[in-house]
Amino acid sequence: MGKKAKSSRKGKKAWRANISTEDIEEYFENNTKDALSGGSLSNAPSESLFYVDKSRDLSVKRKIEKSREKVLRCDSLLQRNPFVQPIPSSIQKKKQAKKNVKAVQTTNDKNDHSQKVSNYFKNISEYLWK
Repeated sequence: MGKKAKSSRKGKKAWRANISTEDIEEYFENNTKDALSGGSLSNAPSESLFYVDKSRDLSVKRKIEKSREKVLRCDSLLQRNPFVQPIPSSIQKKKQAKKNVKAVQTTNDKNDHSQKVSNYFKNISEYLWK
């Protein structure tokens, strides 16, 4: 990259125009960054930078037991809720009524069938003997 070409510094205006202020601006930027972040790390003592973690960790067995104790959401949805009262089903009543109707119909059908058979044989016997 080479060096910059030197410019003339004959007058006061030329001095101001041709002097670079990059190092000054860089210094101010570093100071503002340090101030915003809480100071420079090179000046801070190591005790403030690091600390020893003294909190107790749960043992591995305890963590496993704790995870086993948890009930999955899908399982909890399937469990019965003791606070919800069951709704009496009208389906059972309908089934019961159908059973009663069928029972009555089967007895009627049996009686009708036996009457038809007896009437048939009576008619045949009358026809044969006439």
